[in-house]
Amino acid sequence: LRRSSRSGTVNLPDGGALLMPVDYHPAGKQNEGKLWVLVARPFIWIEAEEAERRDAGRETSPEDVWDSPVPKEDE
Repeated sequence: LRRSSRSGTVNLPDGGALLMPVDYHPAGKQNEGKLWVLVARPFIWIEAEEAERRDAGRETSPEDVWDSPVPKEDE
């Protein structure tokens, strides 16, 4: 186990994408020279809005956020 930390400030639109390096390198020749990254798509959860969606017969799931288009300012 190895600890690593990074800090900084990033402004993302709701549902925008963030690409981060991962401090992990799996063993094996096939993995030499490869960089692992993590993609995150954080979104703002407002319970009152979700209640309105549920009342209308819709619910937000993580898959909905992941499958949605990335906001234009992130392209």
